[in-house]
Amino acid sequence: FPPLDAEEVAFIAHRNGQSAGAEAYRQSLSAWPRLKDLFVTVSKLVHDVDQLSYLVMKGKLPHCFLRIVKAFISVIDEPLSAPFDASMDNVALFHPSDFENIGLIYNTLVYMPVLPAVDRVVNANFDFALARQQYYGSSNALVVMDGFLSPKALDALLQFSLEATVWFDLKKGYFGAY
Repeated sequence: FPPLDAEEVAFIAHRNGQSAGAEAYRQSLSAWPRLKDLFVTVSKLVHDVDQLSYLVMKGKLPHCFLRIVKAFISVIDEPLSAPFDASMDNVALFHPSDFENIGLIYNTLVYMPVLPAVDRVVNANFDFALARQQYYGSSNALVVMDGFLSPKALDALLQFSLEATVWFDLKKGYFGAY
């Protein structure tokens, strides 16, 4: 991995509540990776590039993180380890050189937004009776509940989804955080 510069390490350490100092945090980043961190999909890499770029553009990450974005892009531009077909969702094992380039940042909590307090999560105008009626009247027990969340709760959820770098779990077709 291109060595993290002092600003990058200090930023990540600070955002993750590390008080032992940047150098101690740098050494903890180089610990042996968890097995799930050795797998990658093109869609996950593209997501990470988009999310890190968004965070830099919004001023949530310092501009030095553009160097990390470029490292992710270089991995996307290289063919991933075989066997790997053209599907963006097929899971592949990191090639050792790719892991060298981005392994210390890949699946690492880099940014967690501080969300505003929400006084009411459920929209006061949501019609529970109508939702219940639609549920019981549905042949497949499915109801679309538009307007369930309050506008402030929906905004906070959107902010978390865009900014929190917690999307580590790969599945065929999607990734998530638990």
